[in-house]
Amino acid sequence: MRVRSMLASVMASAQAAPLPTPHSAAAATRPNIVFVLVDDLVLGMMDDLPRLRSLTSEEGLSFTAAYTAAPVCCPSRAAILRGQYPHNNGVLRNAPPQGGYSTFRNRGNESSNIATWLHDAGYRTGLIGKYLNFYDEALKHVPKGWDRWFVYGGKGKYTTYRISDQGKVRLYGKGKEKSQYQTDVLARKAVDFIRTTSADKPLFLYLAPSTPHEPATPAPRDKKAAVPRDQAPRVPSFNEEDMSDKPAIWSSRKTLGRKQIKDLDRVYVRQVKSMYAVEDMIENVIAALKATNRFDNTYIFFASDNGYHHGQHRVKLGKKTPFEESTHMPLIVRGPDIPAGLTTNAMVSYIDLGPTFADLAGADLPDFVDGRSLVPLFNGNAPNGWRDAVICELPRGPKQGFTVLREGPYAYTAYGDGDRELFDLSVDPYQLDNIYHSPGGAPLADLEARYRALAACNAGGTRCQQADG
Repeated sequence: MRVRSMLASVMASAQAAPLPTPHSAAAATRPNIVFVLVDDLVLGMMDDLPRLRSLTSEEGLSFTAAYTAAPVCCPSRAAILRGQYPHNNGVLRNAPPQGGYSTFRNRGNESSNIATWLHDAGYRTGLIGKYLNFYDEALKHVPKGWDRWFVYGGKGKYTTYRISDQGKVRLYGKGKEKSQYQTDVLARKAVDFIRTTSADKPLFLYLAPSTPHEPATPAPRDKKAAVPRDQAPRVPSFNEEDMSDKPAIWSSRKTLGRKQIKDLDRVYVRQVKSMYAVEDMIENVIAALKATNRFDNTYIFFASDNGYHHGQHRVKLGKKTPFEESTHMPLIVRGPDIPAGLTTNAMVSYIDLGPTFADLAGADLPDFVDGRSLVPLFNGNAPNGWRDAVICELPRGPKQGFTVLREGPYAYTAYGDGDRELFDLSVDPYQLDNIYHSPGGAPLADLEARYRALAACNAGGTRCQQADG
């Protein structure tokens, strides 16, 4: 039976407190930061997780135009850690030689990232959960900047997995660690991290369960739990009837058959059920923050590394696409002085998370960072000069890679082989009609120029921020 008794107290709003002054706040008054990053949660699934919404978006600020820097795990996580687009941090795929943990490390990215920035600013830092793909090949290595390191190696397994506990490898699922459901183990370690952090030291907790990544095994207590729906949402793009307007990599896909649809429905339901343990996790973290008198001075961020398809555009299950299902993400923050239920449609990217954490912590930010602090958006209003465009890129992906430019109502995709797609999301939110060859009033030349500028921006934030708006 799932724990619900603490829900009333969890839902209490945070007491108002002034935002810290970046780079000058005293350590005792600087906020704690908790960053919860789940794996493969599509934005639309939030509709089927009302308790998660009550813990996140209903109590804080939702960024309704938030985009991952890459529609696949490792490049997305590397972009978050470094505040850089993939083409600048060099992590282009999940696996070596152009991606994975070894590429991140070999390019020197571990020497300067959110861990080192906040650790050097006086924070106690902890990473509990998933780090980067293929880290399981180096479990005894603990990167610099992390005071608490409890990171799993493996490929999304929930009941049998290996953990690097401060560099000591532990096997869960056998022997004395038998029957340890991964999300619950991570939740307990997160609570312990909060409780054991000195009261006079601010904390940064990066909490990254593998949920709801396949196989999306629900917690034992949730296997028979009720779900809002017994199938994936039947949105207009589900098993799209006419794909002839799209490049061959998509238009050549056959429509999904009955068995394929039944399979993806089962996966969707499992993923929803697996997220119930994440809801429990967040409740437990909030309870620990309250018990240690930290809650009123804590920012809690919630996001997913990338999205996921459940039949949209004939993609049975998966990511690595330029479509909104893979790229358009949930991003929510609650905390001091952030009104409940607030939204902003300012264009933001996951490269902004690192600069935001550094801003809140009063940490020095390196010149190589491409992103911007989101703190000026915490009142729901974009300041003058805020960007109007971001990119999401997979430089080494289908059709020799692709880059998606999001600018205004447009989603403009440039493929490495020269193909192009253009969607006006203001009238076509499900991306059914590629208007690239009949653009109407769309500014094709301007979109192409902006895409090229952002896809090539380098030398840190100055160049990228000049290109994005």
